[in-house]
Amino acid sequence: MILSIFKKSRPASFLLVPVTALIFFILGWMGDSGLVIINPMPFYNLFLWMVSPLPIWSLGVIALLMVLLQVFHFNKLIEKHEILYKNSYLPGWFYLIFSILIPSFVSFHPILFANTISLFALDKIFRIYKNPNPQALIFDAGLLFSLASLFYLPSVLFFVFLAASLLVIKTFNLREWIIGFAGLLIPYLLILVWYFFTGTMDEFISKLTYRPLTNLWNTEGLLLEGYRATIIVVVILFLLALWKLRANYFKNVIRIRRYQQVMLMYLLIGFCTMAISPSEDPYRFAILVPPVALLIAYYFLAIRKEWLTEVLFGLLFIVLLVNYIYPMIS
Repeated sequence: MILSIFKKSRPASFLLVPVTALIFFILGWMGDSGLVIINPMPFYNLFLWMVSPLPIWSLGVIALLMVLLQVFHFNKLIEKHEILYKNSYLPGWFYLIFSILIPSFVSFHPILFANTISLFALDKIFRIYKNPNPQALIFDAGLLFSLASLFYLPSVLFFVFLAASLLVIKTFNLREWIIGFAGLLIPYLLILVWYFFTGTMDEFISKLTYRPLTNLWNTEGLLLEGYRATIIVVVILFLLALWKLRANYFKNVIRIRRYQQVMLMYLLIGFCTMAISPSEDPYRFAILVPPVALLIAYYFLAIRKEWLTEVLFGLLFIVLLVNYIYPMIS
């Protein structure tokens, strides 16, 4: 069956991933997917200016390539740090599935850049564990999250994730926190200098939007086009994954347990970013793809009942198909 291909990292997985991504990106861009421009941050605005001469469909190609790079990078990251108890391509496969779960995710939006950069920051954080000189890694992680926020503002909250990760991975050190904050601050200082000398400071300030926390749970539009079933299936898989993670938690070595805590905090901060998202469009949930993909991959790798994994994945793939096909026939 299809999951057995990815469980063993067979070469066929390297063909199935790009083919699957291409099919759903084509379906998405044939529908309502397209370019997202809602109060763009400076670097996202700069990138859009650079590609403005290109036809609109080229942005779909760029988005496809960025997702594929994230998929392969994410799976390499998980294997490199041995976060799962054995090598598998399931993390990359589920990263792809959740990256294309709804048509809004395959639009060209700033979270594509935020997730791409955040994976590099995540690698830096994992490398901090038992590193005798982690200062450079901490600075780099803060800098990367700062750059991500200059594409997508809510990513600035991942500095809280960095600080919390340091508490989990190593003992508290105020100097290291200051170093991380310096990494976060430097890009903003440079941006502020640019806006100051160009006399457009008000433009930058206007981008620092805030929305009430109650809007985090605004599901307007999410229950349309079959999203109700999507939410139910994802929640069921997520709860099963948490249950399996809890059951096996103390079977892991300390390093892996701490990495798992880090990914759970990533998920929590990802939810918090919804509070300052400039839009209520469903694409904002794409920021949760890395931790959710890892948790679900862990569950499918740990469960021994092959028939159950195929049934659960079948349900997930069915709602994925419905999300793309239903809008075309309705």
